[in-house]
Amino acid sequence: MEHHRPRAPPSFEPPSTFSAELAILIAIWVEVLFYGIYTCLFFESLYIMFKKRKARTCSGKVFLVAILLMYIIATVDIALNLYRMIQAYIWLRDSVGPVFYLLDMRRWDNIAHNLNLCFMTWLGDALVIYRCFIIWNRSYLVILVPSLLLIFSIAVNVVIMFWLTHPFSVSFMGLITWMDMVYPVNLAQNILTTGLIAFKILYQHRISTAAGVRRAGSRLRLIHIVRILVESAMVYTFQVLILMILYFRLHNAQFIVQYAIIPTIGIVFNLIAVRIHMTEFGSTHATRTDILTGMSRWADESTATELEGDLTHQTDEEVPRIRLKQLGTFAAEEVQRCHSGSVDVSR
Repeated sequence: MEHHRPRAPPSFEPPSTFSAELAILIAIWVEVLFYGIYTCLFFESLYIMFKKRKARTCSGKVFLVAILLMYIIATVDIALNLYRMIQAYIWLRDSVGPVFYLLDMRRWDNIAHNLNLCFMTWLGDALVIYRCFIIWNRSYLVILVPSLLLIFSIAVNVVIMFWLTHPFSVSFMGLITWMDMVYPVNLAQNILTTGLIAFKILYQHRISTAAGVRRAGSRLRLIHIVRILVESAMVYTFQVLILMILYFRLHNAQFIVQYAIIPTIGIVFNLIAVRIHMTEFGSTHATRTDILTGMSRWADESTATELEGDLTHQTDEEVPRIRLKQLGTFAAEEVQRCHSGSVDVSR
């Protein structure tokens, strides 16, 4: 939701300050720049999905529909902001003024821009929760808190949107408290879900290692996956952190960071798919293994790994027989290759 704390009207701002008029103009340019990066990653991600036929799985279909919706929202917002910029800075510059036009929530184009921002944020948060849900073996308990935070975030933004379009229907001072919670709640949710995903992958790897199911180089590649997930997620998380700081400092630079959120969310999800595919391609040539296949499709129905049961050894030449429950292809493939004798499990 595009909102900012009340301050002096733009016409009373000292000339030396970073004016809202200039900040919004730069913000639209930054969004277009990020949209170009997003477009490149989007088509690369689509190519990877169809080339590897990942869109045929259930999670693959969810991911495909999600990235298509994200790109449509981002594209619509670019066109909308172009219209808003022409209206504010050219056609109605003298009669209304850029800042008053762009911050007037009674206009349909400003409402549509805020809805785009809300839908993109909610869709991104929901996808992160879904990824966490799949990796944790479809555990509803694990995603309970992130889901509650998402619901709370939606409720807060709905209240803010209602007040912006009906400014005298809700207590203004009470609304400020709700507005101050938007960015902290969003930041907490992203840190929590990303942490849960990284923890599950590393924890499962420790279980596999303790059971003797490991091979040369697998630890390095698995840590690389965690780095990709965390680093990519931190792009958006760091952006929200900066936005929160600028918001509470009442700095107009918050508009620049805020307008960049829509393409950034799309960049993050497509960047994860592209980077993991590149890692998979390199590891395939190095060790001829598909350890990353499940993670690059967001851990399909066979995604993350849980080892259950005891290890029963038969002879010195046999590999331990392990009962597997679907949690991830990387450990499942480790067991399969260890049974076939094609991988050296000693390190």
